[in-house]
Amino acid sequence: MSLSIKNFDALIESQKKAAIRKAKREEKAALLGHKKKAKKRKSKSRRIIENGANGTWPTFAKNFRDKWRDKYGSSLCFLNDICGGLGTDAGHIISRRKRATKYDERNLVLLCRNCNWSDSNQDGYHDVLVARFCLVFGFDLYDELVWKSRELCQQDKMDMFHIGAIAEDEIRVRGLTLL
Repeated sequence: MSLSIKNFDALIESQKKAAIRKAKREEKAALLGHKKKAKKRKSKSRRIIENGANGTWPTFAKNFRDKWRDKYGSSLCFLNDICGGLGTDAGHIISRRKRATKYDERNLVLLCRNCNWSDSNQDGYHDVLVARFCLVFGFDLYDELVWKSRELCQQDKMDMFHIGAIAEDEIRVRGLTLL
């Protein structure tokens, strides 16, 4: 019992020391005239262009899902042997936050909603997805995507319009409609 009380006391003591250090840093910053930088958010118009109902990403994802079904003749989840579901989402191998590979179709696979959620939220699930991707498409492609994701990529609003317009044109060529 005394061991847990000692650990608890040590924890409280370390939290107090951390609070004191933080207060000293803030005091020093105030003396020097430093202000906390506000985190820059995407502009509202860019978020609407990219993620709105008929935005760039929904259009691009629908186009990808249709291409996947045409190419492989099936809409089963890429990890079908694990989950047995139907693919409804365009799942990224390399995170969507990496702008250089977000709109690269080689970086996408068709996943069911559950697998796409699990990829982000369950430990080890992404490793299974990457291993399966490497088995099917080869490690060279995965390595190439990793290197591409490390490149600096600046996309402005006109780039988003351009990507969305190309995807819409490809959907129209197939005779499909946007939802």
